[in-house]
Amino acid sequence: MISSERAQAPGVVEALIAHRAVRRVNFTGSTPVGRIIGELSGRHLKPSLLELGGKNPLIVLDDADLDYTTRAAAFGTFANNGQACMAANRIIVPRSVGDAFVEGLRTRAEALQAGDPRDPRTQIGPLADPARVRELLEDARNRGASVAADGTNDTTFGPSAGILTSDYDQGLAIAASLNTGMAHVNAQPVNDEPYVPFGGMGDSGYGRFGGTASIHEFAELRWTTVQRQPREFHL
Repeated sequence: MISSERAQAPGVVEALIAHRAVRRVNFTGSTPVGRIIGELSGRHLKPSLLELGGKNPLIVLDDADLDYTTRAAAFGTFANNGQACMAANRIIVPRSVGDAFVEGLRTRAEALQAGDPRDPRTQIGPLADPARVRELLEDARNRGASVAADGTNDTTFGPSAGILTSDYDQGLAIAASLNTGMAHVNAQPVNDEPYVPFGGMGDSGYGRFGGTASIHEFAELRWTTVQRQPREFHL
């Protein structure tokens, strides 16, 4: 049963967006709700910035250092328990190094310390919805997947990506071909600095946060002139 407060949320959101004091709309959350926010903003001619869901690839090339690759993959996958829009949700590995990579990542995953987040030794804390994670794993097994399985890896989300390779030119070429707002060569997808333009593409939203990008997004570009000498006006 939907609570009365939740049922009132759409009306409250539209009232906020429609209010004359609101000149910009910023939303961070799910893609379905982001679509609603974007539509409401457009209806009221309010520019909006949307930071939405992600399905970030970590692309491993066969020339990447295996030890570095598994360390990067473990961090990108398990940092913040994977509960981040930049988390490495899809790891794409060549068959030539697939078995070695899976074994290395399995070893690192099994070594992670789960426990109370107040304990400095803890690396994996509580999940927001562990039951949902178990459901996804069980569903994958029921569909014939093993713990490590191939997949099509296609998605309309595009926040961030990582490309692991020792050939930086090749990595840059792959990064340029990806429909993501951010791409990191020889690193994993989880990366952010206060001065860089942060944001995604596709179903991951639009707009950029951070540094001068935030100034451009949250300010109006105007043209102001001063005529210091009389002009001739010919009509």
